Amino acid sequence: MDNVLYDVQFVQNSNSEKLLIVSGDPGVIIYKWSDFGRAIQAIKDQHTTDFESLPNETPIIDITPITSFHPHPFPAENIEINSTSYDSINNLLYGAAGDGFGCYQWDLDTQKLLGTFGGSVGGRGMNKGHADYLHVVKTLSDGVVITGGEDGNLGFWNGKERKLIQMYNIQSTMDNKKALVSGQSSNRGFLSNTSTTWNNGSRLWVSSMDTNGNWLSICGGAENGNNGLAGRSSSAPATSGFMTLWHLPTRSFTSGCVTRESINAVAYNPYLDLFVTGANEGRISYWDPTKAARVGRAWCTPSSTYALSVSPKSGLMVAGGCGGMLDCFVDRVKVSQLRYS
Repeated sequence: MDNVLYDVQFVQNSNSEKLLIVSGDPGVIIYKWSDFGRAIQAIKDQHTTDFESLPNETPIIDITPITSFHPHPFPAENIEINSTSYDSINNLLYGAAGDGFGCYQWDLDTQKLLGTFGGSVGGRGMNKGHADYLHVVKTLSDGVVITGGEDGNLGFWNGKERKLIQMYNIQSTMDNKKALVSGQSSNRGFLSNTSTTWNNGSRLWVSSMDTNGNWLSICGGAENGNNGLAGRSSSAPATSGFMTLWHLPTRSFTSGCVTRESINAVAYNPYLDLFVTGANEGRISYWDPTKAARVGRAWCTPSSTYALSVSPKSGLMVAGGCGGMLDCFVDRVKVSQLRYS
């Protein structure tokens, strides 16, 4: 499939305009949401005051973006932007890219690229940046930017200056602090806290993150190699995952849990005061916001959940992924499904 899209989000810029920011294989495309509203109203005016009399085929709306941002091109290579995050204080947009430049920084007012940081271009390693491409970027209210990606590292940056504050490796952090990893060996969904060391050749990646302002949830997966995790038999799954919690004010790891499935998405639900994760298992999980302890689960139509979003006004939560369906949840109850294919 050409032009795959990996992330969509609404932001309100410095002019109080609501923007729809779409990122993926085409780079970053930015629309004014008001243009969508006018186009939808025009379609309604052509038919009735509602959508009941619209044709069976969903109308295709052509909207011209106000701007688009592209990563540095490599020869014969498609460079995707896997995630974006908006700094509303400085009106800066950050994009986590699948290339050696790492994280991109654009000024939304001037629509110019200001620079890149955190990638392998110009030097690798914990002191320079990430050794592989990025999956996710998150901006905080104090201007700190957090990045995570394929190398399993978690980077904290002075976003405006594009300078590294601190870099953590998820694997070594969990292995060095086993006492902070919950032991639930009686539950098939977890490994014991005595078996959290990954064998040589295993590879962790950071796939998603979210915060409630005080606690930061970092999730991802692990490619376990031929022998699986330490203490596991050779028949153990080829991949597993992890859910970790960090105390933001001190940037310290506080608890973690190793899961049987890689975790693809995490979102904080303020109406439940819980973190919610989606994985490759047809269920979503609810987590205590102060420690990596699962407090509930719910069946989900997508066999693999890649995206979770919570409406800031209604508390409605939407989960999407494989299978051509979006599941809608109110509180912890699935209330409807939307077919999109």
